[in-house]
Amino acid sequence: MAILEKIPGFYDPESVRGMRLLKAALSFVVLILFAGWLLFHPRAGNDELKKSGGKGQGTVYQVGTDPEGVSRISYDFRVNGIQYVAKDRVVRNLDGVKKGGLIPLWYDRNDPNRCTTAMEEVDEGGIRVWPIAILVVLAALCGYAVYSALLGPK
Repeated sequence: MAILEKIPGFYDPESVRGMRLLKAALSFVVLILFAGWLLFHPRAGNDELKKSGGKGQGTVYQVGTDPEGVSRISYDFRVNGIQYVAKDRVVRNLDGVKKGGLIPLWYDRNDPNRCTTAMEEVDEGGIRVWPIAILVVLAALCGYAVYSALLGPK
């Protein structure tokens, strides 16, 4: 026998129902917190970096076009003596960019790994699919937990 089976009242119908309601309440809290994070924590775009970020220059060490015809560059730069590398960034065009050349860039002062150049392509927002899918799954689990708790003992 397991120790949980010896605890009096652990498997009575009210305890089971209470645990199911607690699980439903916790699922609902997680759902609300995740939805709040989605609403109030939008993705930052390159324009924000250009306005409030640090400005510097990077050295291009790789320029090219991949087999699908997408132009890419890789560059490195230094902030406070620390070297940062940006690899395989998608750019609109390669006009004026050459290997070994300098390129102006902007970076996040708190996290210089978040950086951009004037010619980089960015995801301009839109609907983020994976968080919406997680919200739907959480809502379904929360609904099932409430349904099973209200259904009562079998």
